[in-house]
Amino acid sequence: MNLIAEATNYLINTVPLCDWVEGRQVINEISGHPSSHWLLPERACLAEGGTSELAIPVVAAIAALHTSIIMVDDLLDQDGHFESLGLSTGDVADLAQGLAFAGLNAIFCSSIKPDIKDLIMHNLTQMMVHTAIGQYGDAHRKIEDENEYWQNVRAKSSPFFASVFYIGALAGGAAVDTADKYSQIGGLYGEMIQIHDDLKDALQTPAAQDWADGHTSLPILYASNVDHFKKGRFLNLRTFINQPDNLLEAQNILLRCGAVSYCNQQLIKRYHQAKQILDSMEISNRGPMEAVFKKIVEPVFQLFNKINAPLPV
Repeated sequence: MNLIAEATNYLINTVPLCDWVEGRQVINEISGHPSSHWLLPERACLAEGGTSELAIPVVAAIAALHTSIIMVDDLLDQDGHFESLGLSTGDVADLAQGLAFAGLNAIFCSSIKPDIKDLIMHNLTQMMVHTAIGQYGDAHRKIEDENEYWQNVRAKSSPFFASVFYIGALAGGAAVDTADKYSQIGGLYGEMIQIHDDLKDALQTPAAQDWADGHTSLPILYASNVDHFKKGRFLNLRTFINQPDNLLEAQNILLRCGAVSYCNQQLIKRYHQAKQILDSMEISNRGPMEAVFKKIVEPVFQLFNKINAPLPV
């Protein structure tokens, strides 16, 4: 079964979205290059002994809500991705709002048991409020230290992933206290995703938005704040980062000053924390959840194995 296709078809056929031509067009557009995050509810559902069919409504809801969040981020960062599809700024804002409610409606229209449906919808509404507050703070606050960085991540990124695993577990038949543990695991996974994305963006060419003033990622924050032999030079390079030679030199400093190693350490730390919670749970099928976490840490494991170095704890 193509779960993404099934979920998007379910989504666009719910009333009133089925009558909204532009909304259906956007969903069809994004379903052509879906985010791997959309499948995470199914992982939790399968872990609890559920089926892919049971996960269709929650996957549909997450696809819509995640797209809504991305559209708002696109507007705040002025990336223009959705405008490149021929949408005006107002269109993007309206579609983001519409998709947020369409995601909740996907749950409302499902055959999920009423008491579980109420829990899922309440969780998703809380997540969207927390995410909106996090997005607002991210747009209006310049992060100066690591404590502020983690506060921002836990406000903006973690709630989404906590909900993803929570609602997937409930769809699979988990008890509420078990679903709460999936939520804890999801929060840690959200932090891991943020670290992973920060590393990828900091080391890509040309310079990603993370290098711009007001955008702070963990490796760049580390290299900007921690005392090391190239700190002054790094801060100077950031001012003119769009010059190719400057970007290459700054990225080399990230590697040499310990910023990349520190991020890997933080990634592995959260992996062990999530694994400890998983190990404490009685799960019908551990494979799907273990695969989710293994995928994000496997490149780090391979790197440390290649250089014959012990894993950080």
